[in-house]
Amino acid sequence: MGLIGQILPMVKISNPRRVSFHGRSTLAFDFTGDPHAKGKGTEENAAKKMAGAVWFDEADHQVARLEVHFYENFRIGGGLVSVQKGSTIEVEQAPIGDGLWMQTSNDQHVNARIVVKNFRQNVHTKNTDFKKFNVDVLQQISPPGK
Repeated sequence: MGLIGQILPMVKISNPRRVSFHGRSTLAFDFTGDPHAKGKGTEENAAKKMAGAVWFDEADHQVARLEVHFYENFRIGGGLVSVQKGSTIEVEQAPIGDGLWMQTSNDQHVNARIVVKNFRQNVHTKNTDFKKFNVDVLQQISPPGK
């Protein structure tokens, strides 16, 4: 979720609270895009038109859940593509061991306009049954042949 680092400087934070999320202690807060923030790239400029909530796991300092919705249209490519207000994204992550976190679900409901055609996409992705594999390598060198 490197996107969090780009979103947070572009938003105003409110309603901080401590909640339990999937049995883990998290710090949660709401955010709303700051229209006066100076965005440098597409993600930062998009963040100024978003609102939502984020949950940070207290023990592992990871994002456990992110909910975002666009409260204004956002134009990309000189207006050729426009993400419509009301589009939403919800992402969850969970620890799978040894401090490693993986995305467990991603829900996207996107309404966009591409040039003159409206486009709708609803995607639900759920990831389960993560497994760790041992990838240690043992190399043995034999003495040179006679």
